[in-house]
Amino acid sequence: WARAGDGTRVDPLTLIDADSRFLIACEGLPRPTLAYVLPVIERAFCERGLPAVIRSDNGPPFASTGLGGAGGRGGRRRRVGCSV
Repeated sequence: WARAGDGTRVDPLTLIDADSRFLIACEGLPRPTLAYVLPVIERAFCERGLPAVIRSDNGPPFASTGLGGAGGRGGRRRRVGCSV
């Protein structure tokens, strides 16, 4: 976590293209939970298209197997609704 300019605590979320190292998204989130992370990822997918492969650092929104977590056996599949 880090402190924003106004002193609030934020958890940074960065999405980077592994091949080009292009920064797709970088946001300071109130908490690193799926509820905050998923909208950022979905927005990136809508703007840039779906990636062939996703690699995660297994942070809290991805490693959790509890209710709302994306982890667990087989991960989580979800329909991304992008308005064109």
